[in-house]
Amino acid sequence: ICDKSYFKFLYDLECRNRQRETKSIIIGLITIDNKGHVILSEEDIKLGMDVLIEVAYNNLRKGDVVSKWNENQVAILLYHVLEENIYIVHDRLKEKFDEKITDKKITINIRFKPL
Repeated sequence: ICDKSYFKFLYDLECRNRQRETKSIIIGLITIDNKGHVILSEEDIKLGMDVLIEVAYNNLRKGDVVSKWNENQVAILLYHVLEENIYIVHDRLKEKFDEKITDKKITINIRFKPL
């Protein structure tokens, strides 16, 4: 897990490198969200973030980059993943989060975009 400024540095570096290389890089944003129409408390969000960071750390590859973006979001850079296979990463993260979270009103919203 890296801090936000280092994540931005790596993102900018990869954007510059992308102009010269054709390697596959995906950027992702994972947001703690609620199920239904309930309002999440600060404690709920903190619990969700703790579980999300643990799940991301344990289920992404060692070369991928994870950063806490703000109080309810995690940003990730995935290297050497084909865009058509990103659903595998999405489904694995969602499944592992749902298994680990104890409060079932908390869920995650995952968005990916090629760099």
